Amino acid sequence: MQLTMLIQPVDDLATAADFYRDAFGYTEKFRDGARFCLFDTGALPLALAAGEERLTERAAPVYHVDDIGAALTRLTAAGSRVLRPLEQGPHEWRAVLADPAGNPLILTARLAA
Repeated sequence: MQLTMLIQPVDDLATAADFYRDAFGYTEKFRDGARFCLFDTGALPLALAAGEERLTERAAPVYHVDDIGAALTRLTAAGSRVLRPLEQGPHEWRAVLADPAGNPLILTARLAA
């Protein structure tokens, strides 16, 4: 399981992206319309998510896994609960869980080729 980014939910992607670019000097790496923008922060990438890509109501770490079914089984057995079940997104498989303290986390896996 690899921590790949921190995702920040936003109401207006353009306004939020302008803020993080201008105020922090982050470089935009990828944008998907008005719903997703990824920034290079020099450390852990920051993703902004709006619209249908807004999977949580507060910032959440994103973990990439090779086998999302196995990861879901392992994490729920360890005390996580599913907030949003496994679904196919536009670029990946994903699911939203909460750790035992209620903090959201997002699992992602590549779509099969």
